[in-house]
Amino acid sequence: MNGGNGPNQPNTLKSCADGSGGHYHNDESIDKIVVAQTQTSSSGNDFTEGDDATISATVWCWST
Repeated sequence: MNGGNGPNQPNTLKSCADGSGGHYHNDESIDKIVVAQTQTSSSGNDFTEGDDATISATVWCWST
């Protein structure tokens, strides 16, 4: 991340520590996460408990 560590630390899983290393689209990264309602809930546009959601991610990764 340019300029230092990411906000809201720790935001990693298990023993993978946050750090300031890495280069945009030279290292693996999550570019974007979008959480959207599958259909409009009974309360309008706000998510409520039990609503279905669709999660989409745009990632930069190496081939496997």
